[in-house]
Amino acid sequence: MKAIFIVSLMLISSFAWTQSSVAQTGEAENAGNTALDAGTSQVTVPDTIMFTIDELNEIKDRISTGAIDTEQSNGPQSFDQPTLYLQSILYYGPDEWTIWVNGVPVGPKEEFQTFQVTDITPRYVQLLVPLSAQGMRPVRLEPNQTFITESGIIIEGKFN
Repeated sequence: MKAIFIVSLMLISSFAWTQSSVAQTGEAENAGNTALDAGTSQVTVPDTIMFTIDELNEIKDRISTGAIDTEQSNGPQSFDQPTLYLQSILYYGPDEWTIWVNGVPVGPKEEFQTFQVTDITPRYVQLLVPLSAQGMRPVRLEPNQTFITESGIIIEGKFN
């Protein structure tokens, strides 16, 4: 009697296991067909997630023409704008970093007429900015902050 019970239990369990695997296989095939039927439109991958379309087009234009801005490649640059907008900090160490101020990359060995980098960390940049009658003023900027030289205030975001 025990042998019949054990054999019937084994048959039932093997039948249930076979049915569940067949059901899973059928569901997977149906899901694949549904996804193919519903997904007739192709998903487009953007050309960039780091730059705007205008910036990407400018980069491509400069690469294709081989144009190099002579002012940018020949030493000190002038930031004649009344604001200093810190876009980003790329920090590897105290002597190996790059910041983007008003869209211009600045490295540790570069000198500029309008400001000096006195301290830098991965989170902020300390600058000395000349103000006309007041001499040099220390300014601490974090990424996505703007220093308005006319009023001497720092705001969050880009100021136009």
